[in-house]
Amino acid sequence: MNAQYVVTPEGEVTDGYEKVRIVPFGEYVPLRGLLEALGAPLDDVPSDAVPGRDPAVIELPDGTPLGVMISWEVFFGDRGRAAADGEILINPTNGASYTGTILQTQQVASSRLRAVETGRWVVQVSPTGFSAFVTSDGDVLQRTGVSERRVITAEVPRRAGTTWYTWLGDAPWIVLVLAVLALAVVADRRSRGGRSHLEHEGDRAVVDDLDPHLGTESAGGDGRTRVT
Repeated sequence: MNAQYVVTPEGEVTDGYEKVRIVPFGEYVPLRGLLEALGAPLDDVPSDAVPGRDPAVIELPDGTPLGVMISWEVFFGDRGRAAADGEILINPTNGASYTGTILQTQQVASSRLRAVETGRWVVQVSPTGFSAFVTSDGDVLQRTGVSERRVITAEVPRRAGTTWYTWLGDAPWIVLVLAVLALAVVADRRSRGGRSHLEHEGDRAVVDDLDPHLGTESAGGDGRTRVT
């Protein structure tokens, strides 16, 4: 699923959004020329999809803005931020390429993260995976089974404005991770610089009592003798 459109009862297309974050090796092949030269089997992805553009918002005929995260875009916080200009987030998706429920369960979990981060309800809609309503607190309501033919309805509140995450994004966490790594490097260097003279001797044996049959060499005036 690569696009989402608004279609009126009269059949008029009034707005649309195309997926920005496309799937590597599913919708396009990174380094295609190199892989083809190496003989990689790329028949299942004969051509590369073209990414769409932001804003990730479509407008209903009554003026309600909906933030859109198509399919696996819901796994990425930056796509949730891009969609947060909408008052409700929607995640149209199709899980037919995956067996079992592991990926679909992870997708619902990602919808919960995006809901909490943006402070908006997420409506996940899938003909072959899980469909669900997710509140702005991350609670999952009325989740269907995989490929279950069922109509679910709920009153979904609209919300405008920003949250701390939609305002700041991932930058504070990236800075925090880099700061922790820098502190770890500094601490390691200080630890190495503060080792005793004995540790700096490395693997050379230092003893106090020697067998008289072994050759010896004076180690200086510190009272130690080194085996040679």
